[in-house]
Amino acid sequence: MCVLADDAKRLLGDTASWRENFVLGGAHFFDDVTVTHSDAEYFAEMYETKFDPDLAAEPASKEQEEMLAFAKGEKAPGGELSGEKPGFRPMYYTKTYQERPECIEMSFDCSHYQHQFREGEDSKDDKPHVYQTIFLDKGNEDMWTKKQIREDKVIKVKWWHQLGHRWQHYVRVVPGMRFLNGRRSTYFAGSWTLVNMHELACVSGIAAAYRLGAEYRQFDDFAESFFGKYLWLSHGVRYKRKKNGHSETKA
Repeated sequence: MCVLADDAKRLLGDTASWRENFVLGGAHFFDDVTVTHSDAEYFAEMYETKFDPDLAAEPASKEQEEMLAFAKGEKAPGGELSGEKPGFRPMYYTKTYQERPECIEMSFDCSHYQHQFREGEDSKDDKPHVYQTIFLDKGNEDMWTKKQIREDKVIKVKWWHQLGHRWQHYVRVVPGMRFLNGRRSTYFAGSWTLVNMHELACVSGIAAAYRLGAEYRQFDDFAESFFGKYLWLSHGVRYKRKKNGHSETKA
């Protein structure tokens, strides 16, 4: 079942075992919204978009000295060979609510992810930037700064259902998955089975396919180690590669 935990629980309905109800019921989800926009004034008001030397820490290594110089626009790592004009171009930003410091908004300057806008000495930052701002948990909507984004600058609004990493998740869901996977001819896949990462979503699907009889083909040592650890944690199955490069399973 490659669906979210709450959807899996709903689909199983009255046929769900007490284990499935207990484990799947431990995953908690929030309704979040992503606003893609081009409101540079809003972005500059909410975040530090320009380099401020008063906020920069003293460099503690040569590498940090180079990073600081690059942010100031003085030079690029690797000199002229890097092909990238130096400057302060953060990609990821966070904003903390003063009234609820444990809650944040997060934003991305999507234009800074585009390498074609950064390379070459003649590159200019004169094009409108595209931003994405994510507002977390509809229950905290009264704190959101979403209404401060100009409507004529909004490109797209996308709601999504997101896993919350509560302590209950690591008490009920994570250790409980090995007691669900393979029982009652059922396997579960999704990042919610461990931690909300794209890599986990992929590995969990590969693990389910592996349990169903697919062969795991080694292509990278780190990926194989990651897969083996996930298989043991979430399925209770040990992975061991044979000498000929093929895999074997030990329950």
